[in-house]
Amino acid sequence: MEQSVIGAGVTIQGELCGAENVVLQGKMQGTIDLAQYCLTVGEAAIADAVVTAKHVVIAGTFTGEIQAAEFVELRATARFSGSILCDRIAIEAGATVVGKVEVVRERSTHSAGKATQPSAAQPQMAASIS
Repeated sequence: MEQSVIGAGVTIQGELCGAENVVLQGKMQGTIDLAQYCLTVGEAAIADAVVTAKHVVIAGTFTGEIQAAEFVELRATARFSGSILCDRIAIEAGATVVGKVEVVRERSTHSAGKATQPSAAQPQMAASIS
C-alpha cells in the first residue's frame, strides 16, 4: 500500500486529507482526515491535531483528539495528551499518556449466517490516565 512521508523539516498548519497511509516525521497543527488509512507519528514528530483514521500509531509527541475506526498503538517513545476513541488500543511500557481513553467495540448480530447491521456501540472500557 502506498504511503506519503511528511519529512522532519516540514511544518503543516491546517487540514491534511488523504487516500493513502501517512507517516508524519515533521510538525502538524490542525486536522488530519485519513478515514480509511493509517497515520503514523514518528519518534521525532510533533502533532497538535484532531485525527480521524482507520489506524493510528504514535511514537512521537501528540496533543489532541484521536478517533480511530480500528486501533491505536502508543509506542514506548510516545508522549500523548488528549483523548482517544477507538475499537482497540495497545500501549507499550514507557509511553506517557495523559487524558481520556475510550475503547468501544461494535457488536454485530448474525441471522441465517449473514451479518446484519451492528447494534449500538457498546463501551468496553473507559479510563482517564494521568
